Amino acid sequence: MNEIPRVHPNIKTTKLADLIEKFGAAIIENLISKELVNKIHEEVGPLVKNSPLGNDEFEGKMTTRTGGLIARSPLIRKLVANPLILSTIEEIFGNDTHLQVNQGQLIAVGPGESCQPVHRDQWLYGHYPFPGEYEAIINTMWALTSFTAENGATRYVPESHKLPEMTKFSRHKNRNRLDYAMNSEPETARFRPEDTIPILLDPGSMVIWSGKLYHCGGANKSQETRWGMNIGYTRGWIRQEENQYLSFTPDLLKEIDDDMARLLGFSRSTYGHGWAEDMRDPLDVARGRTGHQGFGDPLSAPNKLGHV
Repeated sequence: MNEIPRVHPNIKTTKLADLIEKFGAAIIENLISKELVNKIHEEVGPLVKNSPLGNDEFEGKMTTRTGGLIARSPLIRKLVANPLILSTIEEIFGNDTHLQVNQGQLIAVGPGESCQPVHRDQWLYGHYPFPGEYEAIINTMWALTSFTAENGATRYVPESHKLPEMTKFSRHKNRNRLDYAMNSEPETARFRPEDTIPILLDPGSMVIWSGKLYHCGGANKSQETRWGMNIGYTRGWIRQEENQYLSFTPDLLKEIDDDMARLLGFSRSTYGHGWAEDMRDPLDVARGRTGHQGFGDPLSAPNKLGHV
């Protein structure tokens, strides 16, 4: 059994991408300082405190999920735009013209929480059977407290990203959203929580994983709440899990630069995809300025944060 490799923040982009391809995930130790972790707690703590508990076993009935944090927390934006993470995902996505944030939510797993159903993140997209070598989503989890086997650390099935999809598409009646997300047999029968092992992290470390990796949130058998900042990224042509456009009002959009705005989805992606009005760049429309018109802008590479 090959466990997730642990690496240092000075790892090269290509090496990190290779590890994710081979193992399905990689742990980057001490990617942010303990000081920044403490500042994030101070900044978002009141928001987490006011977030509601989940409604079902997937959301977690003893778990809160605080969204809209990219809009509400300047410190979280630092995590979103981490250069190592962005360049690694660009390497994984290969010839796609644009990557974007998929979601950003702080997941606080409280005492008494049960283990989440084992799943793949790419099931978000209607259980579409993406080809084995094609990554639709890359996820990250930043540890803002310790992640232990007792307090609900994220758990995974080693090398399960290499397994083919088994989903059988059929017509069903009276299915709710959770049914659609999880009850696509025989996939949900493939792995159980007892098949998983925990991802142990210190505050300031993070794990990055393939959307094909089978994983779940662990049961919290401790008396402490486990905090993890879940930030996902997807290809620009796929609908985002979290709607960033409603989080960023016109006034708030003025507070971020073009690089961050494009990363959030205010951009064209593949050629002919995402334009507004008379084939205008959506960010130009949002900012009320003129710019290049057409299906795509040959002078820009919107996936290159800091080089747009």
